[in-house]
Amino acid sequence: MPYVLDTNAIRAFLDRDIRVVARLSTIDPAAIFVTIVSFEETTRGQDATLNRQLDEARLIRAYADLSRALAYFASVNVLAYDVNSGAS
Repeated sequence: MPYVLDTNAIRAFLDRDIRVVARLSTIDPAAIFVTIVSFEETTRGQDATLNRQLDEARLIRAYADLSRALAYFASVNVLAYDVNSGAS
């Protein structure tokens, strides 16, 4: 059974929410899908964080978060936005 994760579920996973991590660990990675829109929303939020005035520790954490997001999106199936994706 395929699962399409929304941005909130992805964010919870990336933030290491124990319930979400536990649930996703029971699903075959080949059955997990995310959308390119969720990728854009996630990276836009991380970009906003990186563009703030951050002390060194927070900057290091922000780049670590971005790296974790990159690895995650590279490991799952990303659904394209196409003519069938738009809202009516």
